[in-house]
Amino acid sequence: MKHTKKTLFAALSVAFGAFALPAHAALITGAVSFAGANQTATCTADPCDQSNFSGVDFIAGPDNATVLDASGDFAVLTPGTATFSDILLSSITVGSPDLVWTAGTFTFMASDVVASNYTTNIYTIRLAGVLTSSNPSLDATDGILYFSGNTSGGSASWSASQSVPEPVSLALLGLGLAGIGLARRRRS
Repeated sequence: MKHTKKTLFAALSVAFGAFALPAHAALITGAVSFAGANQTATCTADPCDQSNFSGVDFIAGPDNATVLDASGDFAVLTPGTATFSDILLSSITVGSPDLVWTAGTFTFMASDVVASNYTTNIYTIRLAGVLTSSNPSLDATDGILYFSGNTSGGSASWSASQSVPEPVSLALLGLGLAGIGLARRRRS
Protein backbone atom coordinates (compact mmCIF):
# COMPACT_ATOMS: atom_id res chain seq x y z
CA MET A 1 0.00 0.00 0.00
CA LYS A 2 2.87 2.34 0.83
CA HIS A 3 4.44 1.85 -2.61
CA THR A 4 1.11 2.48 -4.30
CA LYS A 5 0.78 5.86 -2.57
CA LYS A 6 4.33 6.81 -3.55
CA THR A 7 3.72 5.74 -7.15
CA LEU A 8 0.45 7.68 -7.27
CA PHE A 9 2.13 10.77 -5.78
CA ALA A 10 4.99 10.55 -8.33
CA ALA A 11 2.55 10.16 -11.25
CA LEU A 12 0.47 13.15 -10.10
CA SER A 13 3.63 15.25 -9.63
CA VAL A 14 4.74 14.49 -13.18
CA ALA A 15 1.24 15.24 -14.55
CA PHE A 16 1.03 18.60 -12.76
CA GLY A 17 4.60 19.38 -13.80
CA ALA A 18 3.58 18.92 -17.44
CA PHE A 19 0.98 21.69 -17.02
CA ALA A 20 3.66 23.96 -15.56
CA LEU A 21 5.76 23.74 -18.74
CA PRO A 22 6.01 26.92 -20.77
CA ALA A 23 2.90 27.43 -22.90
CA HIS A 24 3.23 26.82 -26.62
CA ALA A 25 1.71 29.21 -29.10
CA ALA A 26 -1.42 28.10 -30.91
CA LEU A 27 -1.91 27.66 -34.64
CA ILE A 28 -3.71 30.51 -36.39
CA THR A 29 -7.40 29.69 -36.77
CA GLY A 30 -10.26 31.23 -38.67
CA ALA A 31 -10.59 32.60 -42.16
CA VAL A 32 -10.26 35.95 -43.88
CA SER A 33 -11.64 37.26 -47.18
CA PHE A 34 -10.42 40.25 -49.18
CA ALA A 35 -11.84 42.28 -52.08
CA GLY A 36 -10.96 45.22 -54.25
CA ALA A 37 -7.41 44.21 -54.96
CA ASN A 38 -6.96 46.21 -58.15
CA GLN A 39 -4.89 44.05 -60.44
CA THR A 40 -4.31 42.86 -63.96
CA ALA A 41 -3.27 39.48 -65.26
CA THR A 42 0.27 39.21 -66.55
CA CYS A 43 1.13 37.01 -69.50
CA THR A 44 4.31 36.15 -71.37
CA ALA A 45 2.63 36.69 -74.79
CA ASP A 46 -0.32 38.48 -76.35
CA PRO A 47 -3.16 37.57 -76.35
CA CYS A 48 -3.23 36.28 -72.80
CA ASP A 49 -4.45 32.69 -72.39
CA GLN A 50 -3.91 29.64 -70.13
CA SER A 51 -0.64 28.69 -71.85
CA ASN A 52 1.09 32.03 -71.15
CA PHE A 53 -0.65 33.25 -67.95
CA SER A 54 2.23 34.16 -65.62
CA GLY A 55 0.66 35.88 -62.60
CA VAL A 56 -1.09 38.94 -61.27
CA ASP A 57 0.19 42.53 -61.16
CA PHE A 58 -1.36 44.52 -58.29
CA ILE A 59 -1.53 48.29 -58.17
CA ALA A 60 1.48 49.26 -56.09
CA GLY A 61 1.12 50.77 -52.68
CA PRO A 62 -0.16 49.95 -49.22
CA ASP A 63 -3.77 49.08 -48.49
CA ASN A 64 -4.68 47.98 -52.02
CA ALA A 65 -7.36 45.57 -50.73
CA THR A 66 -10.18 45.61 -48.17
CA VAL A 67 -10.91 42.95 -45.55
CA LEU A 68 -14.46 41.75 -46.29
CA ASP A 69 -14.96 39.15 -43.62
CA ALA A 70 -12.78 37.79 -40.84
CA SER A 71 -13.29 35.12 -38.19
CA GLY A 72 -11.23 33.46 -35.47
CA ASP A 73 -7.82 35.04 -34.96
CA PHE A 74 -8.49 37.33 -37.94
CA ALA A 75 -11.49 39.02 -36.27
CA VAL A 76 -9.19 41.90 -35.25
CA LEU A 77 -8.82 42.80 -38.96
CA THR A 78 -12.46 43.85 -39.50
CA PRO A 79 -12.86 46.55 -40.63
CA GLY A 80 -9.45 46.91 -42.20
CA THR A 81 -7.21 46.82 -45.20
CA ALA A 82 -4.52 44.56 -46.61
CA THR A 83 -1.60 44.96 -48.96
CA PHE A 84 -1.14 42.46 -51.79
CA SER A 85 2.17 42.01 -53.61
CA ASP A 86 2.49 40.99 -57.26
CA ILE A 87 2.17 37.25 -57.80
CA LEU A 88 4.71 35.89 -60.29
CA LEU A 89 3.91 32.19 -60.58
CA SER A 90 7.37 31.16 -61.79
CA SER A 91 9.12 32.70 -58.76
CA ILE A 92 7.09 30.84 -56.12
CA THR A 93 9.10 27.81 -55.04
CA VAL A 94 9.33 25.68 -51.91
CA GLY A 95 12.86 26.82 -51.09
CA SER A 96 12.17 30.51 -51.69
CA PRO A 97 8.70 31.65 -50.56
CA ASP A 98 7.26 34.91 -51.91
CA LEU A 99 5.35 37.53 -49.92
CA VAL A 100 1.72 37.62 -51.13
CA TRP A 101 -0.22 39.67 -48.56
CA THR A 102 -0.01 41.44 -45.24
CA ALA A 103 -2.84 42.63 -43.00
CA GLY A 104 -2.50 43.80 -39.42
CA THR A 105 -0.06 41.44 -37.68
CA PHE A 106 -0.43 38.71 -40.35
CA THR A 107 1.84 37.91 -43.32
CA PHE A 108 1.27 35.18 -45.94
CA MET A 109 4.27 33.76 -47.80
CA ALA A 110 3.50 31.46 -50.76
CA SER A 111 5.78 28.48 -51.32
CA ASP A 112 3.85 26.47 -53.95
CA VAL A 113 1.44 27.10 -56.80
CA VAL A 114 -1.29 24.50 -56.27
CA ALA A 115 -3.27 25.50 -59.37
CA SER A 116 -3.78 28.37 -61.78
CA ASN A 117 -6.27 28.96 -64.55
CA TYR A 118 -6.93 31.72 -67.08
CA THR A 119 -9.94 31.96 -69.40
CA THR A 120 -11.03 35.15 -71.17
CA ASN A 121 -10.05 37.75 -68.56
CA ILE A 122 -11.04 35.53 -65.61
CA TYR A 123 -8.23 33.98 -63.62
CA THR A 124 -7.89 31.88 -60.49
CA ILE A 125 -4.85 30.91 -58.46
CA ARG A 126 -4.45 28.61 -55.45
CA LEU A 127 -1.25 29.10 -53.49
CA ALA A 128 0.03 27.00 -50.59
CA GLY A 129 2.22 28.66 -48.00
CA VAL A 130 2.72 29.76 -44.44
CA LEU A 131 0.86 32.44 -42.53
CA THR A 132 2.78 34.09 -39.71
CA SER A 133 1.86 36.69 -37.12
CA SER A 134 3.91 39.09 -35.04
CA ASN A 135 1.62 38.07 -32.15
CA PRO A 136 3.84 35.77 -30.01
CA SER A 137 0.86 33.64 -28.94
CA LEU A 138 0.30 32.46 -32.54
CA ASP A 139 2.45 29.89 -34.36
CA ALA A 140 3.16 29.88 -38.09
CA THR A 141 0.35 27.97 -39.82
CA ASP A 142 0.21 26.20 -43.18
CA GLY A 143 -2.66 27.24 -45.40
CA ILE A 144 -4.07 27.89 -48.85
CA LEU A 145 -4.82 31.23 -50.50
CA TYR A 146 -7.63 31.17 -53.08
CA PHE A 147 -7.45 34.14 -55.44
CA SER A 148 -9.80 34.98 -58.30
CA GLY A 149 -9.80 38.06 -60.47
CA ASN A 150 -11.18 39.58 -63.63
CA THR A 151 -11.10 42.90 -65.44
CA SER A 152 -13.32 44.54 -62.80
CA GLY A 153 -11.44 43.51 -59.64
CA GLY A 154 -10.46 40.56 -57.56
CA SER A 155 -11.14 38.67 -54.37
CA ALA A 156 -9.10 36.36 -52.18
CA SER A 157 -9.63 34.15 -49.14
CA TRP A 158 -7.25 32.29 -46.81
CA SER A 159 -7.87 29.19 -44.72
CA ALA A 160 -5.74 26.77 -42.73
CA SER A 161 -4.94 23.56 -44.53
CA GLN A 162 -4.53 21.26 -41.55
CA SER A 163 -4.87 21.01 -37.81
CA VAL A 164 -2.23 19.57 -35.52
CA PRO A 165 -2.96 18.00 -32.12
CA GLU A 166 -1.75 19.96 -29.09
CA PRO A 167 1.54 18.43 -27.83
CA VAL A 168 0.78 18.75 -24.09
CA SER A 169 -2.50 16.83 -24.46
CA LEU A 170 -0.73 14.02 -26.30
CA ALA A 171 2.02 13.92 -23.67
CA LEU A 172 -0.53 13.66 -20.85
CA LEU A 173 -2.39 10.90 -22.67
CA GLY A 174 0.87 8.97 -23.08
CA LEU A 175 1.78 9.54 -19.44
CA GLY A 176 -1.62 8.26 -18.31
CA LEU A 177 -1.34 5.13 -20.47
CA ALA A 178 2.18 4.49 -19.14
CA GLY A 179 0.88 4.84 -15.56
CA ILE A 180 -1.91 2.34 -16.20
CA GLY A 181 0.61 -0.07 -17.72
CA LEU A 182 2.92 0.21 -14.72
CA ALA A 183 0.06 -0.30 -12.27
CA ARG A 184 -1.06 -3.46 -14.08
CA ARG A 185 2.48 -4.78 -14.19
CA ARG A 186 2.96 -4.33 -10.45
CA ARG A 187 -0.29 -6.14 -9.65
CA SER A 188 0.66 -9.24 -11.63
